[in-house]
Amino acid sequence: MAAHLALEVGLKSENCLKLECARDWKDVNWDLGCFTVVIIDDIFGEICLDPERLSNWKTVLNNIEQFSINNNLKVIITSRSHIMEEANDKVDKETMFKKSSKHLVHLNSRSLSEDEMRQILKSTLMRNDIKKYVDLDECVKNARGVINLQSGEQEESVFGFPQCSALFATDTLIGNGPSFF
Repeated sequence: MAAHLALEVGLKSENCLKLECARDWKDVNWDLGCFTVVIIDDIFGEICLDPERLSNWKTVLNNIEQFSINNNLKVIITSRSHIMEEANDKVDKETMFKKSSKHLVHLNSRSLSEDEMRQILKSTLMRNDIKKYVDLDECVKNARGVINLQSGEQEESVFGFPQCSALFATDTLIGNGPSFF
């Protein structure tokens, strides 16, 4: 999606650079002016927050923001919303993520894999220090269901699984077990 966005605005692929880790940002000789777009995919983790990746990227976020402003560099960063929300709580400085921006685009996905859903729920339970046994497979199975709207109409649930997991991982709602989903 990030590459598609970069190329959609008429930029050449040879002027795009995909960074894998924060160290890559430091290793690029920006004085050469070769790149007009930088893509950072899943900046803070793929399925759940990766504390090591967060720690590494935190060291260069302000530098990336300032360089992009001063040098007309377009930076495309992708992240799942639940990871970005958790990362925002852990970023101790004012960064581009903590500022409201007209350039921020949120895309939601209804196509999480069952493994991703299990990982999200497990991570949420661990983050909330919930030690009670939870049948993750049953929760995921129930979350895949549909909701009844009006007589006979059905539609896939649009309330995000990460948000449901966050609600579920509380002392009052976890008692509902998999039926919560």
